[in-house]
Amino acid sequence: MRALLPALLATALLLASFGATAQLPGLAGKSWDGLTAAQREVLAPLASQWGQMDASSRDTWAALALRYPRLEANEQERLRERMRDWAALSPAERQRVHQGFLAAQRISAAERQAKWARYQALPAEQRQALQERAAQRSHALPTPATPGSAPARRPGMDRLDTQTLLPRPKQTP
Repeated sequence: MRALLPALLATALLLASFGATAQLPGLAGKSWDGLTAAQREVLAPLASQWGQMDASSRDTWAALALRYPRLEANEQERLRERMRDWAALSPAERQRVHQGFLAAQRISAAERQAKWARYQALPAEQRQALQERAAQRSHALPTPATPGSAPARRPGMDRLDTQTLLPRPKQTP
């Protein structure tokens, strides 16, 4: 879960980078059957939850599906992976990701870049300590789940750096 939330926050930021869906005519919270075949193919990981989404969320995802063909191949793959991750989250986990997205939106791009530069300038030990502290905080958050069940987690999420949301460098033996 701790590696999943930052990745999904990045997906939320990616969605926001595509702009408001109000500028795209004809979306208005379409039902699954109201989507084009191409949109349904792109959004397939979300099919089972489409009916429970609010109109605004459906519009955002539908608009992204319209832009999907113009993304580069690596961006398309990353988006497909993030959609699968999003679909695996519980409603409470999605809410937590959304709150993180809103907090990130309050920071200007220049401030984000400055913070990133400061983080990159830290010694590796300090970055590791910050990562561990962030992981402890994410474990401290209450996760509503069925007693005895573990939160949904996709294989391979451990390969992402929780601070940068980028794949971790491969370590050579």
